[in-house]
Amino acid sequence: MFKGMNREPDFHQLEAVLHHEKPDRPTLFEFFLNERLYQYANGGAPSPADPVGRQLYLARAMAFFGYDHCQAVGCPLQFISGPLNKKQTRSLNENHLICDWESFEHYPWPDPEAIDYSVLEHVSGRLPGEMKLMFSSAGILETASEMLGYENMCYMVYDEPELVQAVFDRIGALHVAHYRHALAYESVGLIMANDDWGFNTQTLLSPDLLRKLVFPWYREIVAMAHESGRCAVLHSCGCLDSVMGDVISDMRFDGKHSYQDSIVPVEEAYARWGHDIAILGGMDIDYMVRRTPDEIRQRSRAMLERTQTVGGYALGTGNSVAEYIPDAHYFAMLEAAGGKMED
Repeated sequence: MFKGMNREPDFHQLEAVLHHEKPDRPTLFEFFLNERLYQYANGGAPSPADPVGRQLYLARAMAFFGYDHCQAVGCPLQFISGPLNKKQTRSLNENHLICDWESFEHYPWPDPEAIDYSVLEHVSGRLPGEMKLMFSSAGILETASEMLGYENMCYMVYDEPELVQAVFDRIGALHVAHYRHALAYESVGLIMANDDWGFNTQTLLSPDLLRKLVFPWYREIVAMAHESGRCAVLHSCGCLDSVMGDVISDMRFDGKHSYQDSIVPVEEAYARWGHDIAILGGMDIDYMVRRTPDEIRQRSRAMLERTQTVGGYALGTGNSVAEYIPDAHYFAMLEAAGGKMED
């Protein structure tokens, strides 16, 4: 049974990683865990329904497992998508609601000014230790893909380029406003752009289209975070080799999260980009499921040892702690960073 990390959260440790400084101790990073683990850390108690109670519940769990940050919840920027069809398809071309200028004008765009951000204020001073929140929002490319349908969008960038540009510009401007509101709260320590840009072999749109439609908005969001004294992290799955220069030098993200061994193993990512951007997580999800606790523990320790003199790395999974990852496998990763198990 896992006994916890026995240390107080200290957001300065994660900040050191993101600033390419060496933290005082092994530092962890995760997008989110799963409900079974949240309940485990809270002694079996179910999650409260109210936003403030839910946020503190998650924060207590993250502190128990040794994290210095916690995902912010309770004030999402919600974009309406169409109903699933009878087959409950997961096609990226289903459920689109915008196909022409008329549907664009009639789409019920969310209003960031109407969102209740009070949870970010009410938890200030109540988070464990010196923990801070990581604020994220629905991705710009992912949102556009849902609104237009992925295949439709690929045709529309040539058939209706002005309409596609208008959709991305509206989504981007709403994201800027959403992050601006969040950055006004002291409880928010960093922001995360949660937007999958690629798949196993390349980006979902060409690099030039990403530079035209998506990247200018993230450049503005990251600059806004930096102006407020916060760091900005990119969570994006897929092969981003062709745009990592943009991530680092143009948009100027401080950290990159989400890695797969089948694309770029975290060890290789650190060797290629670790001198320019913090590498976060990287213990591949498939590896976390299929390998033994000893193998996971050894790989995690090796990664921490490899990065301990230079810094710029925080240990974690390649994406998130999915519910199908055995608890013993997750705990083995934490043990490598100083977690305690019962004898």
